Amino acid sequence: MPIVILGTAAAMGFTGFVAKVTFIEIVMPVAVMNYIVAKEFDFDSDLISQSIVFSTLVFFPLLYLYDWVMQVLL
Repeated sequence: MPIVILGTAAAMGFTGFVAKVTFIEIVMPVAVMNYIVAKEFDFDSDLISQSIVFSTLVFFPLLYLYDWVMQVLL
């Protein structure tokens, strides 16, 4: 998704604050709301909880890359 938002921002001419906020929203880890919805509708809540943990752990090392991308490209 980060590549998609970068391409879309470039194609539509988004720059500055709007592009940076949109980029940050796209790269954020999976939210806990997904787990609540999965639990409520009897989906695989274990898989959702694992994806929350995984996406949060992966987000922190990539945070420096995302910061660099925002400074250089947006």
